[in-house]
Amino acid sequence: MQPVFRLVLEGLAMFAGSWAAGCVPLYVRMDQAKFSLLALFGAGLLVGAALGVIMPEGVETLTRALQARGGDWVDSANTIISWALVGGFCTMFLVDNALPSGHHHHHHAHGRDETPDNDSAACLDEIPMSPRTTAAVGGAPMTGSEFTLGNHHQPQGAARHPHRRASFDSAISPSADHLHSQWPSDQRPPHQGACRRVLGKLGSALSPRHMPTTLLGILVHSCADGLALGAAVAGSAAQSGDQTSSLEIIVFLALLLHKAPAAFGLVTTLKQQGHPGYRLGVWLTIFAASAPLAALLTFAGFSAAAASPAPAAAHGEAHVQPWAGIVMIYSAGTFLYVAMAHTLAEAVAHAKSLRARAAAGLAAAKPAVARLGIIDMAVLLLGVVLPPLVSKDHDD
Repeated sequence: MQPVFRLVLEGLAMFAGSWAAGCVPLYVRMDQAKFSLLALFGAGLLVGAALGVIMPEGVETLTRALQARGGDWVDSANTIISWALVGGFCTMFLVDNALPSGHHHHHHAHGRDETPDNDSAACLDEIPMSPRTTAAVGGAPMTGSEFTLGNHHQPQGAARHPHRRASFDSAISPSADHLHSQWPSDQRPPHQGACRRVLGKLGSALSPRHMPTTLLGILVHSCADGLALGAAVAGSAAQSGDQTSSLEIIVFLALLLHKAPAAFGLVTTLKQQGHPGYRLGVWLTIFAASAPLAALLTFAGFSAAAASPAPAAAHGEAHVQPWAGIVMIYSAGTFLYVAMAHTLAEAVAHAKSLRARAAAGLAAAKPAVARLGIIDMAVLLLGVVLPPLVSKDHDD
């Protein structure tokens, strides 16, 4: 199968998985511990894929190509490898920190009756992998092992102040109600009112005024994941052609297991901030589509760069293979940043938080010292060692 078709299918699978995981907070009760283990396993897969699969295959491909050219090219292998790896890491660092992604905090004084800002959650590292166990609307505590988000349809202050609640409900879709009221009931075309309401709600969800910084930050992170996937698939395609390589399979699996907890945590956070359900559906769709689209654009860019200028036929293999190795090493750098700076740190921190709350109890004033459990460490290490094992078996 052509690499672009494989990438499209992988993108569709990633979209479906992210969207389904994001729907869980809206409709299903789920134990937090299960999603914590899934997050740990996905983080381990990203680390294992970068260290045990992408980097070794990139170094091997680049070394073979430089040896075929001979001369001074072999002496420059270490320099090329180091700069490609550092370049991938620095690219992800700049994408994550240079772009506006909402790394700010809003602090409210204790005892004040304030409605929480919809943008009060921080961006990438503060989106929980599973629901927070904060107080529900009206002050009723949530349980530590389950969640239900039916009480979070309006901000916390709205339940105590009816006039705030009325203004909140009336502000959910003002454009839709306004457009609907412009047509007299006897002159409105069939289904036009429903269509206008849908378009009004869609425009409200896509309005920059209603877009939370939480979503903007995680979209940058999601596009960076797509960049890493597109670079890895482009390098694998240049090396293996139309054959599916173990590198491509492991990278896809690692990102798929990484995106599901991220979508779950994103929708959970936005739901707890009081956003209406129709906006959550639109934002979840945008998040689920961001990584596949970024992967396709990255793959197209690397493929176009490899196609020009066209070398002579005798030197075709020597031209393509160094490019393939450099791209794979570059993608290893991107995966290292994604895994170390966000995925692994977030998953470990959340697992420790769950164990601390379970040990100390929700009513304890001072939480116990947090540490990973035996099962948590085993699942994480299984994710780390699985990519090299699968790659070896697949290649044999």
